[in-house]
Amino acid sequence: MKHEIGWVTAAPLWRGRAVAPGVIAAPDLLRFDSDDFMDDLTALLAKRPADLAGKIATKKTYRARPPGAPVDWPPPPAALRLYQPVHGHFNLVIASLVCHTPGLPDHGVDPAKGEEAWFVLRRLRKSDAREMAWVTDAQKRNTWSPIAGDAKLGEVAEGEQLLPLFMVPFTENGRTRRLWAGLIPTSSRETFVATREAVPEVFPEEAAPAPGAPHPSIPEPPFTDPELVEARARVIGGLQALVTPRTTLAQTSAERHAEELMEQEVTRFFLLDLADLLTRYAPSVMGSSRPPSTAPKARALYDLLPASGVRAQLAVALSQWAQITGESEGTSSITVNLRNVALDVYTFARALDEAIKEHLAATPAPAPAGGDPARPGAMELPQLDDGEARYVLRCVYRRTRCRPPHPDLVSARSAEFTIAPFFDPDAPARPVRIALPVDTSLKGLRKFRKGVAFLLSDQLRKQMSQASNMKDLLDGKAGSEEPFTLGEICSFSIPIITLCAFIVLMIFMIVLNFVFWWLPLLRFCFPIIKRK
Repeated sequence: MKHEIGWVTAAPLWRGRAVAPGVIAAPDLLRFDSDDFMDDLTALLAKRPADLAGKIATKKTYRARPPGAPVDWPPPPAALRLYQPVHGHFNLVIASLVCHTPGLPDHGVDPAKGEEAWFVLRRLRKSDAREMAWVTDAQKRNTWSPIAGDAKLGEVAEGEQLLPLFMVPFTENGRTRRLWAGLIPTSSRETFVATREAVPEVFPEEAAPAPGAPHPSIPEPPFTDPELVEARARVIGGLQALVTPRTTLAQTSAERHAEELMEQEVTRFFLLDLADLLTRYAPSVMGSSRPPSTAPKARALYDLLPASGVRAQLAVALSQWAQITGESEGTSSITVNLRNVALDVYTFARALDEAIKEHLAATPAPAPAGGDPARPGAMELPQLDDGEARYVLRCVYRRTRCRPPHPDLVSARSAEFTIAPFFDPDAPARPVRIALPVDTSLKGLRKFRKGVAFLLSDQLRKQMSQASNMKDLLDGKAGSEEPFTLGEICSFSIPIITLCAFIVLMIFMIVLNFVFWWLPLLRFCFPIIKRK
């Protein structure tokens, strides 16, 4: 018998709630304050599943109450805040996948049949609270892509990253049930915040303007497309400067000749930059023949470039790069002036953008070699966090082998939450205790083995030997190098290194206290009673 399947609140949390699919449709967020959170979860479900309600994440602050403040200070944060593992907290999303029949029995997920359980993290846009999916594009870059319309909220966006759910069985009233849980990636908070929202097409689809009508201004490309940014800066900017009408009307023949020579030089640099850009991002345009039909955008750009004024000069500009840039003597043979070439800047910029994007989409990014980025200039520019970003979660059930294909089953969204930054005064402080050596006498310190070795090259040892007199160094004088040419291996004791680091730390804290006055906030010491 066919029946509907759906995501609902995890079964142990149904008590006290109206058990109806529409009421308990949203997944819940749990908070654990131990590194053993998985053992705590399974132990809780094995002992008393209903106590799972005490782990639901609530608005809570761990900020210390200052002297004189009321007992209920500070008030909880305005929004639900999830803290990071560095704070000692681990957060889970939990839900149950059930059949909508009496009793809401669990629906199994069979990986052998292509069935999968995931969850997705979505950010709420500040302007209109629209959900944005965490998407990976063709160039392996992450962006926040707005969900188009409410009807699409129940679907997985194209390229949206899926986070794993794992099944946790438990027994309740003698009946074995299961819930699905997933670890929320709060430690990736800085990545989520710094990633920009996906922007629409740089050149929107629009009807061509009437003949003689002016084009709109050339839009700026997003910073997430460094190739387009490079094209604007190196090529389009120079072309716009050349086609700008001259401001002077009356000129002498000598002035006009000097201006013509300057424009020819600017044209040569334009052709060299354009040739270099096309070689890397649209190489088919640089060929002597028309690009193939499989690259329609490159073919359109090829047809747009004037054959005599631009296209024929690109290879010449590359071969004469030394003369153009002044790296060698002699002058370039290129005498073209783009001011005299019929080339519409707006149409050219649009065709160049589309040809570059076509090539990038068809060419897989090469693997980094030697630590260098795969794409030259591909630098992610972070955006400033001008407020707390809000997120929601949705669970996903997929059946990848069903024929005909079944749509993904996406749950209702969870409660809204924010992710606390690394330095958050409301976050708990994970206790860290570093023990220093107890016996710091000469007799006690010599007992520690020298287990840390530093290998010094011959050159470094010579340089360090010049730093033998601190007074001379402060006066700008370095000592002489030791004559022998041998490296060294110096062994140190970890406890003594730790003791020295602590002493140096305290020295700097005391010195900088004159600026920050932070010692009362930094250090709190109390005695340890030593047993006799």
